[in-house]
Amino acid sequence: MPGNLNAKSWMVAGSGSALIAALLVYPADMLKTRLIVQDVNPSLSHYRGIMDGFRKIWKAEGVLALYKGLLPTFLGRCFLIMISTILPTKN
Repeated sequence: MPGNLNAKSWMVAGSGSALIAALLVYPADMLKTRLIVQDVNPSLSHYRGIMDGFRKIWKAEGVLALYKGLLPTFLGRCFLIMISTILPTKN
């Protein structure tokens, strides 16, 4: 591993960066999923576009609705970071 960081430090840094990335991207990903589902099922047609979707979700369900399902996503990313950090260090 580059630098003088041990495997534990790499795991903490990788998990932290995964959390930050997930927090920034997850609301858009969740809205993308809802937009796709409404195209498949016309009876669920609620959103006219991205900004309308964010606005309606925020009003109807609150800001935390934009982060539904974040925990499993974050745990999965942390697991992958842990595996990719630990396996190369074992000899």
